[in-house]
Amino acid sequence: FVWCHRPELFEYYLDFFRNKAPQAKIIYDMVDIHYLRMERGLELKHDEIRAKEVVHYKYIETELSKKADKIAVISDKEKEFMKAFVDESKLFTVSNVHNLKVKSEEMPPFEKRNGIFFIGTFLHDPNVDAVEILHQKIMPLVWKVLPDLKITIIGADAPEYFSKMNSKNFEIVGYVENIIPYYEKCFASVSPLRFGAGVKGKIGQALEYTLPVLTTEIGAEGMFLENKITALIAGNEDYQKFADNIVEICTNKELWNTLHQNSEKAIYPFSIEAQKEEIFRMLEG
Repeated sequence: FVWCHRPELFEYYLDFFRNKAPQAKIIYDMVDIHYLRMERGLELKHDEIRAKEVVHYKYIETELSKKADKIAVISDKEKEFMKAFVDESKLFTVSNVHNLKVKSEEMPPFEKRNGIFFIGTFLHDPNVDAVEILHQKIMPLVWKVLPDLKITIIGADAPEYFSKMNSKNFEIVGYVENIIPYYEKCFASVSPLRFGAGVKGKIGQALEYTLPVLTTEIGAEGMFLENKITALIAGNEDYQKFADNIVEICTNKELWNTLHQNSEKAIYPFSIEAQKEEIFRMLEG
């Protein structure tokens, strides 16, 4: 087998391995459906360069992908989507792997927590958009109720203009070597994503540390999350609801404990145990 991870590598190496190792089965690991994520972003904010990239990625993901022997999609939702382009027998759901890193009772309780945070690389457009929305639309609504609540923005490669957002209660910290203290001290990880595709690593990582997650319908897509049971989920552009969810997770101990204790349930579909059968099935012949 040759496992090609992401569309760029699949496109680059496909002919090379077909020629040099014709007996090998080529697996194309999509990671997410890039062109779909970009298309969703263009609906909110048009960009000529991105529009050209959409055409290129769509060709790789819906046409060139037919030349792979097997295709690893990141969720059953992506599998359903890809059935319109390739034979279903080639499609296998292999998601991010997340396993519980701590037990819920080992983590600091509700009473010892303060603040919230956002994490993500800013080379990824949905993350840039999410921070802008937090600053402009969501946190001003939160501060009407909780004027002292602090949000920390974590992640490498932030645009320079982010520094203008920096303040006492909206802290831009950039890259952080060790983020575990944030999982131990904050009320929640917030991800108000308005566009994207695939499975969100930032959500899976929060669940590994039994931290409540607040996100949108697009953020929860493909992640088996249930509102008020394993996450708090708002509409993609329902800023008031997202703000209300932030206020609630920071003030409602019972709700916080429910999400905190249900992290193991939320993360199970992404465990090795839950995924190994599908992986072995993909690696048959």
